[in-house]
Amino acid sequence: MPIVNGYTCIPDAAEPVAIVSAACRLPGHVSSPHKLWELLQSGGTAMSNDVPKSRFDSAGHFDGSGRPGTLKALSGMFIEDIDPAIFDAPFFNLTQADAISMDPQQRQLLEVVYECFENGGVPIERVSGEQIGCFVGSYTVGKSS
Repeated sequence: MPIVNGYTCIPDAAEPVAIVSAACRLPGHVSSPHKLWELLQSGGTAMSNDVPKSRFDSAGHFDGSGRPGTLKALSGMFIEDIDPAIFDAPFFNLTQADAISMDPQQRQLLEVVYECFENGGVPIERVSGEQIGCFVGSYTVGKSS
């Protein structure tokens, strides 16, 4: 394979991809890639024994019995530093009704993607009409059968 400017070139390969920026919201008080790296380096854990008050009242769902319809444990991995009810709908050109009907994860995704562009020094005005992608990873666990 030919080498150009120190890089191995694959003939007939698609155009190169540039990773310009990153942003994240993860359990363990991880609100940036830097904080994720710090958590990993320290060997920390994202497990929390407290359900954030902005989510639900755990006392109303946990009784220790393990019966169907109750929480099995009080611990979990929560994105602690956000309140899912707080969202600047007009900033994203959304009506309040649209924002309320959206899944909170969708609202967070909009904020994190905007932050990613901001971290990369890409003004949002420059994105409109351009062939720009933002690759996203998300994880959720539903009820298993």
